[in-house]
Amino acid sequence: IRDKVLEAVRLHMRHMNMTSGRSVRRLLADMKHLTVDELSCIMWADMSARSAGETRVIEMPESVQFFVDTAEDMDMENGFVPIIMGRHLISEFGMTPGPEFGSILEAAKQAQIEGEFETVADGLVWLEGWLEC
Repeated sequence: IRDKVLEAVRLHMRHMNMTSGRSVRRLLADMKHLTVDELSCIMWADMSARSAGETRVIEMPESVQFFVDTAEDMDMENGFVPIIMGRHLISEFGMTPGPEFGSILEAAKQAQIEGEFETVADGLVWLEGWLEC
């Protein structure tokens, strides 16, 4: 539970600047212990507490709803899931597992976060171009 609490404290205000799928993917990639439902409840509770003395926030704040809806649209309610995995390097590119897998997969993950691709097929095309560089 300690890890969940620390992560909630660190991430609960990130919805305030959330305006794109890219920002949602970045937040999802930073989430290691919380689900979208858990973090969005904390965000909502925080927003409600901040309105003390004013009209209480009863509806989910627009920025929190954007986070939830976008994560659902991406099918990532339980967190960020990299599309390109080691098995793709082996099956599609004939690579042998080794130390370079880590840097290749990290580059693919960052490209996915940036919105360079959203499907395995598009990820493989991206990866083919990246490997040629």
